[in-house]
Amino acid sequence: MTSRPRILRFSARLGFSAAARVVPARRCAPRSLMYHSVDDSGSLLSISPKNLRLQLAWLRQNDFTGLTADEFIAAARSHDPAPNTIFITFDDGYQNLLTDGVPLLQEFNFSATVFIPTDFVGSTIDAFRREYPSTYTLGGAATTAHSDIDSSIEHCAALPVMTWDEIARAKAAGVDIQSHSAAHHVLPRLAPNELADDLARSRAAIENHLGHRADLICYPYGACTAKVAAAAAHAGYSAGVLGDRFAPPRNVMQLARVGVNDSITTDDLAYLLSSAADCEAALRRRLRPAPSHEVQS
Repeated sequence: MTSRPRILRFSARLGFSAAARVVPARRCAPRSLMYHSVDDSGSLLSISPKNLRLQLAWLRQNDFTGLTADEFIAAARSHDPAPNTIFITFDDGYQNLLTDGVPLLQEFNFSATVFIPTDFVGSTIDAFRREYPSTYTLGGAATTAHSDIDSSIEHCAALPVMTWDEIARAKAAGVDIQSHSAAHHVLPRLAPNELADDLARSRAAIENHLGHRADLICYPYGACTAKVAAAAAHAGYSAGVLGDRFAPPRNVMQLARVGVNDSITTDDLAYLLSSAADCEAALRRRLRPAPSHEVQS
């Protein structure tokens, strides 16, 4: 486990008295995990069914309770999440979530939420090749060489997204369906009218096809400025999530998530969901400039 050395390093840089002032006494936002594809490719955006099973089993053995999207939003807005709650999310809505992920969620009795880029339902997300950022981050830290990033992007760009019928089946199996925008653009790059149209179009598609409102948005690539967050709130979203575990905990339109893939062991997961990781995040926020979230995961 790496929690003690990490906290000692960051505490030493700040000074222990300064560290005590910035480390939160309790969490202000629910813990949240960010998955993408469930497959055996080993890509940076994938987790194997075997490792997903191990992680869900670890969460169950450690008495975590899964949150629905509504419960997550309520906890985030109250700034008082219940202990040992976890918000499990899957970005993009690949078919392998239905075939390989949902049975595991049901086996371990966990709620989960999938974020759908509605323009690509029943297709593939070709926006990846056009718009993916030059740096992919996992849990807020830059990962590997661009060749690995490129191959992971190419892998996911070829994966089929669920059809509306399949999405309805996932919903019937207990998965919450929320918005990943419409066209999976880097939202800060859009003109105001294009941004408003994309945000509204995604909400309308989910309501028209599934009969419920999407109140939660996952910003593609984690790219969210203050203007994008304001536009999302104006479009009717109650909360938004990023791909950065070091995001400030009190802004409900830009909430942190912990990125997870096949490189994350259960020991890593234990650290990432620990109070030690909360301390690290608080210290990192103190040490680094405020992120723009222009280019994130």
